[in-house]
Amino acid sequence: MAQQAVPHGVNTASNDSGVMNSIAARFPISVVVCSWLLLVSLGVAHALVVHDLPKLINSSDVVAVARVTAVSQTGSGTVEVPGGQSISAHFRVAALHLQDILKGEPASTNIAVGYTILYSPGGWAGGVPQGYTIHDTLIPNSTRLVFLKSISDHYEFTNGSSLSIVCAPEPSSSGQSPDTLSRVLRRVTDAIFSANVPEQDKAEAVRQLGAVDTDAVIPALRIFIASDVGRQNEFLRTEALVALLVHKDESVVGLAESELLSGSSSNWKSNLLFALTRAVPPSRSIPILGEALALPAAEMRTSAAIAIYQTNSPKGIPPLLRALDDPDPQVAFAVMQGLGNLTEDYGWRPKSTEPDADWFRCLNHWRDFRQRWNGAR
Repeated sequence: MAQQAVPHGVNTASNDSGVMNSIAARFPISVVVCSWLLLVSLGVAHALVVHDLPKLINSSDVVAVARVTAVSQTGSGTVEVPGGQSISAHFRVAALHLQDILKGEPASTNIAVGYTILYSPGGWAGGVPQGYTIHDTLIPNSTRLVFLKSISDHYEFTNGSSLSIVCAPEPSSSGQSPDTLSRVLRRVTDAIFSANVPEQDKAEAVRQLGAVDTDAVIPALRIFIASDVGRQNEFLRTEALVALLVHKDESVVGLAESELLSGSSSNWKSNLLFALTRAVPPSRSIPILGEALALPAAEMRTSAAIAIYQTNSPKGIPPLLRALDDPDPQVAFAVMQGLGNLTEDYGWRPKSTEPDADWFRCLNHWRDFRQRWNGAR
């Protein structure tokens, strides 16, 4: 007989406007635009990726590959989150059929688990509270990895922020690994090679492999890049390169550079720019970022300028000076912001992209600076 869970949360459609609000509080508007483009490409995935997978596994009584047989909404209301704030919520129950038990001994393979999805028409300026989510990953008829905690006579999700993660729907073809983390990673890895997993789910799996703190996933990601899917699908190939750079795999820096400077200039390739700055020192990343400042897409040039000044290296000053007269105001704005930050001359960063007196005051300052810089070399 199925164990019943007591609903304890909310559920709703995702509302990412608050993410934009929180970015706007920290950055000028042109930087916000570029950052938002990056979040649009990754926003949903960020909500699905578990950044401390070993902790989630260790905190769970049951880890299993589950078929989501049904989802029902039991009501709506509010929940009080830390800080005393009440947030609107939907309460749902997922009926799960546990197909492959990776940890624990559940009382039944058919269980019902209650959960909460938050929603806020006003956005999420303060961020989504820990233990809650705004994304429902429990889609009926999907197969997901779930992490459950036994509470009295029912199960709850171990962490309400991580309802489930992607996995291959078919059983693993490899032998059973000795530890749960390895078994979980095998099922996630199988997803990127499965013909039954759609592109967006493959991308989620790649990001999850990039987020886990073990180099054991590097060989599989390398194999994926060399596979037919990796060679033919630019989006997934880029995601895999980003994941490898997150793991500081310097062997793919050349491939990442080629990916950036050839093929399409899709906005999601900006992730490669920022991943490079975290994978290799400025002496190696800045020359590549400098080349990206000449790409056809203004969004990519803006991201390149931001990535350069995020290195906090004076080596970034020359490529930014060369890009100072970029015809796109967003790019020129990011360049001047970067020059102000790298030289610690903060008074010469324009307040907006409007072609007003402040804009030309800053632009003329950096043109004079460039002339003196070049003259001193």
